[in-house]
Amino acid sequence: MRTLAASMGSQFTATIPMLHSQTSGMLDAWDRNMSDVGIPIDIVQAQLLLAVYGILKDDPRKGWSNAGRCVQLVHRMKLDQIDCPSTWQSCQLSKVEVEERRRTFWAVYALDRYANIVYGLPLSLNDRMILTRLPATEAAFRGQTAITSEFLASAMSQKTKQPLSTYAKSMVIVTILSRCVAHRNQCNVERITDPTSQEFLTRHCELDKILTEEIKTILSCVSTDNEHYNPTYVFIEMLAEAAILVLSTALSSVPEGPRDVCQTYNNRAFKAAERIHNQAQILSQFCLFKVHPFTPIALFICAEFTRTHKTLNGEATEQFMDISSSLRYLASANRLAGMLHLQLQQNAGNHVDPGL
Repeated sequence: MRTLAASMGSQFTATIPMLHSQTSGMLDAWDRNMSDVGIPIDIVQAQLLLAVYGILKDDPRKGWSNAGRCVQLVHRMKLDQIDCPSTWQSCQLSKVEVEERRRTFWAVYALDRYANIVYGLPLSLNDRMILTRLPATEAAFRGQTAITSEFLASAMSQKTKQPLSTYAKSMVIVTILSRCVAHRNQCNVERITDPTSQEFLTRHCELDKILTEEIKTILSCVSTDNEHYNPTYVFIEMLAEAAILVLSTALSSVPEGPRDVCQTYNNRAFKAAERIHNQAQILSQFCLFKVHPFTPIALFICAEFTRTHKTLNGEATEQFMDISSSLRYLASANRLAGMLHLQLQQNAGNHVDPGL
C-alpha cells in the first residue's frame, strides 16, 4: 500500500524503489514458507497492489507477471468458489470479511481479462465456472449491510433484473469484451482450419445480443443517475463500445461472411468509434488520478480500429489523432497508457516522441 501510495506523488519518488524492494522481498519470503491452509487475504491483496503498481507506475509487463501470482493464490484459496458451500467455508468470517474476499477475487479476475485483451495471454480464470457472487454495492459494503448479489452467469444471461453495483457492472462488461476477443481469435483460427464454417455467425449473434442489452442498461443508468462525468461510468461505456469494434473486426476477418451483416455491423462500429472519441474528449476534464486506470485499453482498441479503417470512414483520421492524444495525455501518470501509445505509434509507422 505504501509503495502504491508513494507512486502517486512526485515528492516520494526516491523512496519508491526501497519500498518496492521491501514489499517484494517480504512476499517472496512468505511464498517460500507458506502452506495452502489458512493463506491470509492480505497476502493476495499485497500481491495485487504490487501488480497494479507495476502495470500503472513501473513496467506493465512485469506488473502482469505479478498478476499471474495473484491468480495462483486465487486458485489455491478457492476465491472463485466463495459462494459454493461444498468447497469454501466462510462460517467463521463476518459478512464484511466475505465481501472483502469477493472484491479481492474480482480485482484479480479483471487483471486476468485485461492481460488477455492487451497481450492475448491465455485466460487463467474460466468465467463460466465462477461461483463467487459479484461485488455488492458500495453503500452496502461500507454500511456493512448483508445483501445477496448476482452470480456472473446470471447477470450475463440477464435472467434477473436485480440492479448491479458499478463494480459488478464493470465485471460483466469486461467479461463480454474478453469473450468478443476470444471470438475474434477463433475466427482467425477457423479461417485457416475450416474456411467454410458458419459457427462464427452463431457466436457473433449470441455476443451481439448480450452486448446490445448491456449497452441499453448502461445508457439507462447514465441517463437516470446523471453519471455522464463519472470516470467509472465513462470507462464502462468505453469498454462496451470497444466490444462492438472487436465484433466488427471479427466479422470483417471472415472472407465468407454475409456482406449485408458485415456492412450493417461496420456502420454500427463507426458509430461506436465516434462515441468513444466523444468520451475521450471528456477525459481532459478529469484529474488524471480520477480517470479509471484501465481506460487506455478501450482507447487503444478504438485507435487501432480507426487506424485500420481510414479509407472507409472519413472521420477516422481525426478520431485516430484525437484518441492518440488522449493516450499521450494519460501517459504522464499511467505507464500502461504510455506503453499503448508507443505501440500505437509503432503500428502506425509514425515517429515516436522520445520523451515518452
